[in-house]
Amino acid sequence: MSKDEIPIVLAELNESAYCFIKKESYEKALNLLQKAYGIMDAIDFSSCRRDIYHLFIMFHNMALCYQKMQMLEECAQCIEHAFEQLPTSMLNLEEKSISNRMRKVFIIGKLKL
Repeated sequence: MSKDEIPIVLAELNESAYCFIKKESYEKALNLLQKAYGIMDAIDFSSCRRDIYHLFIMFHNMALCYQKMQMLEECAQCIEHAFEQLPTSMLNLEEKSISNRMRKVFIIGKLKL
């Protein structure tokens, strides 16, 4: 697999894991997400915001799986990793612009899952 294909594989693993999450097959989803976690070292996340977003989604979905499996310590660690991936511009939740309010709703909605 070439270095250019790795972000595509990461996105596909995230998407497949999401399908298992919708079916409440959390162990299968977590297995795919752990595979994605294993290949993330080969990606330079500083060059592409889309890849950082996929990384955020991966950690968020891992946290959801751990939560549903009653593995709360692992869940908390994944939530911390997810927030580490967000650019500081996305964390300014006090700004009143429409795009920032939508981002806030999105983040809060994801956390409530």
